[in-house]
Amino acid sequence: MKRKVIQLAGRTLVISLPASWVRKYDVKKADELDVVEHYDSLTVQRQGGIYIPREILIDAKGFSEDILKSSLSVAHKSGYDIVELLVENRNQVRAIRRRTSELVGFEVVEQSDSRVLVKSIAGDNKEELGPLVRRSFLVTIALADETLAALRVGDAAALEDALVHEVVNNRLTNYCHRLLNRHSHGPHSTYTYIVLWLLESLADDYKSLINYVVGAGITLPADVLDLFELINAH
Repeated sequence: MKRKVIQLAGRTLVISLPASWVRKYDVKKADELDVVEHYDSLTVQRQGGIYIPREILIDAKGFSEDILKSSLSVAHKSGYDIVELLVENRNQVRAIRRRTSELVGFEVVEQSDSRVLVKSIAGDNKEELGPLVRRSFLVTIALADETLAALRVGDAAALEDALVHEVVNNRLTNYCHRLLNRHSHGPHSTYTYIVLWLLESLADDYKSLINYVVGAGITLPADVLDLFELINAH
């Protein structure tokens, strides 16, 4: 939204607060607000509110690939727009690029053998949350159904194909967490955050099961598959 700058008393410049935001957070005359300056941006928030800095520096030298990817994921879902990572070799650069490809809106914009700069190029529209949460559920259900169908016929290739849903689940739930951290979504935000975390964890369990079955080359007995079907039905 745009606001016109108004000049008062000759030198003081002011802008109005959005009426919807004022009503939502019950802002009244004489209330004190925190105004945080960051380069060409200003953040206005209720006192005691959570302020997420726009950028973060991560010294990733010595990080394993798993820790490096987890650190980048946490920075993404926490709401950072700019992530600068200090690295020590090309393998770390490649790991960052692989993980960035799984994070909605994140792109590597600069890189060298010692530094990688990742920026958000998405708008992070809070209105996207509802549809994305629904999509997260649908993708997880598809993962469960396709996994069961492939297990029933012992199709290892179909099991591996089903893993694409786990990747999509990670992208969706991570981005939903980012939206929840960047924008207020009412009293149920914490509940929504936990549900999304459970969906991500559930997809990880399916991934572990698929990798175990395919890697060991085993066939699950019929009674186990029947139990699997019962779980999927609920």
